[in-house]
Amino acid sequence: MLHASGRSIVNASGQVTAVWISAEQRSGLDLLASAIAERIARFARRARLRVPASAGALRSRLYAAKAVREERSADDGSIELVVELPDEELLLLARTAGVQILEVPAADMPCAPGDAYLQSTAVSSATRLR
Repeated sequence: MLHASGRSIVNASGQVTAVWISAEQRSGLDLLASAIAERIARFARRARLRVPASAGALRSRLYAAKAVREERSADDGSIELVVELPDEELLLLARTAGVQILEVPAADMPCAPGDAYLQSTAVSSATRLR
């Protein structure tokens, strides 16, 4: 599938898998920047946190964002959640009154899971798409 605004390939999940750019013509750079920003925004880190039982609105927002992976009630009535969120959102949660970040795994995980990456390849004039 090609975007109408330029040349990029999008998979069935809506992820950009390839972008054609030309440094000489200065075209496609906006699509490349957008694809990179989208990939970076998707990076999520797993964390275990505790929220008070009274934080129903926050809990609902996390579920609506499909960020909750596990939930259990603590002995004191609070709720422990395992969530997957980008670092920026985890930092916002850490600054939220009543929220405790209990555990965040080491940051040694790759930038993108599995084989999800953007690859740059040279295109010769003989194979260039027109």
